[in-house]
Amino acid sequence: MGMQSHQTSYNLLSDQILNFFYPPNQAIDPSSAGMNLYFSPDNVKDFLDKYTHFHIHMPFIHVATFKVMEAYTGLLAGMCCIGACYSDNVTPSNVREMMDFLVVALQRDCKMMSNAEPLTGQPSHASRADIEELQAVLLTCILLLWNGNPQQRERARQIYPSLAANARRLNLFQSSRDPASLSPLHQIDFDRNTFDLQQWNWDTWVDQERRNRLMFGVFLMDVAMGLYFNSQPLFDVMEFHLPLPCDDTAWDADNAGDCASALGLNGDVAARDKNPYGTQRPKQPEMDWALKALLHPSYQIQPGSTNLYGKFVLIHGILALIRRAQIDGNAAQLSKFGTPPPNDWMTPAGHNSGRGTPVEGAAANVDPQSLQALVIALSKFKNNWDADMANQFPPTLPGSSNPRRHGFSRDGIHFYWLSNYLLKHTQAADLRLSPDARFVQIIQLLKSVKSWVMSDGASRGEELGSVGEIDDQYGAMDLTLEMAKLFKPLPQVVEDAGTASVKTELD
Repeated sequence: MGMQSHQTSYNLLSDQILNFFYPPNQAIDPSSAGMNLYFSPDNVKDFLDKYTHFHIHMPFIHVATFKVMEAYTGLLAGMCCIGACYSDNVTPSNVREMMDFLVVALQRDCKMMSNAEPLTGQPSHASRADIEELQAVLLTCILLLWNGNPQQRERARQIYPSLAANARRLNLFQSSRDPASLSPLHQIDFDRNTFDLQQWNWDTWVDQERRNRLMFGVFLMDVAMGLYFNSQPLFDVMEFHLPLPCDDTAWDADNAGDCASALGLNGDVAARDKNPYGTQRPKQPEMDWALKALLHPSYQIQPGSTNLYGKFVLIHGILALIRRAQIDGNAAQLSKFGTPPPNDWMTPAGHNSGRGTPVEGAAANVDPQSLQALVIALSKFKNNWDADMANQFPPTLPGSSNPRRHGFSRDGIHFYWLSNYLLKHTQAADLRLSPDARFVQIIQLLKSVKSWVMSDGASRGEELGSVGEIDDQYGAMDLTLEMAKLFKPLPQVVEDAGTASVKTELD
C-alpha cells in the first residue's frame, strides 16, 4: 500500500470516530474540543497498534479476519481507548476523558447499551453487528472498571446489566443452532472420528468461536463484579453450555489450513507441527460439564485436554461457586450438580484427586458437602495445571523456542491460590464491604499470592506469568486506576514476529 492511501485510511478512521462522538447537527460542547486532538489520524494508528498489548491478555478479537474499515465504529473507538492506555501520546486523565465520551456516544448509538427488550418466544440469532456492539460494550466496561475513578467504576456497574441481558437475549451461552451459522466443531454431538473435513468451514467456525469468546468475556466480567466489587451475579455458572476457548494457535492462525491443522483436523502429525504446545483438540470440553467433572468425587479431567485459557475460565467458575457457597450457605448444594455425560476428556478420579484431603473449616457460611466438593475441585484443578504445564509450557532452556506464558488469561494458577485463600479465610463481613473496599482487599490478596506461585512452581521451572507482574501501586492507595499497571504492556511479545497483532492497514 502506498504511503498516501495508508495515511488516507487513518484520516477516514479519525473522521469516522469523531463523527461517532459528535453526530451531525449537534452542538459541540467547547469542553470536548480535546477529542479532535486525542483522535487525530496519527493517534488512531498508534492506539490501534497498541491494542495488541491488551489483546495478549484477553484475546477476543479475531485478528486474522478483523477488518478495521468495516468494523462497528463504537468498537473501534473502544479499541482506541484501550490502546490509549498503553500510549505515550495521551495522559491517563486524557484517557479517562475519552472513556466518558465513549460511554455517552454508545448510549446514543448502540442498542446493546440499553436494557434488552423482554424475551418473546425464541431468542434472537446474533448478527455480526450484534456481536461487535456487545464487544464494544464489554470493552467499555473493562475500561471503566480497570482504568477508571470510583465514579467510572460505578458507571460500569450500571452498564453491565444491559450487557448481560442482551447476551442472554441472544442466547450466547449456547452454541448457535441456526443452520446458516452452525459450526459442527462447537456442537455437543461432535465426533472427530466421523467428521469429514469437507464439512468444515473456517468462516462459520470463526463466527462461533468469536461469539463464545465474547460470552466468556461477559462471564469473566460477571465473576469479577462479584469477586472484586461484591455485586450479585447475573449468570449461573452452570448455564454456560459452551466449549471452552480453542487453543491459541488455532485462534491466531492466519488461514483456514493452519487453523484446521492446529485443531487436529489434518491429522496428528500436522497438529504436532502446527500446535506443539496446545491440546490439538478440534473441540474443547463444555464449560458446565468440565466444572461438574471437577466437583464430582468420581471423575476428573483427562490431563492434556484443556488449554490455559480454558483453565482460566474454569478457575473463575470455581471462584463464582465459592462465592455462591459463602452467600447461600446450605442452599448452595454444590455437591448435587450430578454427573456429566461420558466424554473423551473425562477419566475416573484417581486416589490423589482430593477425596482424601482433610477439609479445614471454611470461614464463611459454607455447608460441609459444598466445601468438600470445592476442595476436591481445587485439588483436581491443581493436578491438571501441574501435569499440563510440564507438557504445554516446559521450562525454558537456553536457545530453546518453547513458548512463554504471556497474558492474564493464561495465568489461572494465581487464581487457584486466591480461591484456596478465599475458601478458608473469607468472613461474612467481607462479602458486605463497599465495592471499592472489597476491590482494595482482593487486589492486595491477588498480589500477595505471587509468593506461593513462585515457591510452588520453582521446582518445575515455571515462569511467574502476567498476574505476577501487576504493579505494586495498582489499587493500593490511589483509587483512580491505570489499566496498564494491571494488564501490563508486553513489549517483547508485541515485537515478536509470531504475535498476532491487530491489522490496521486496508487490505
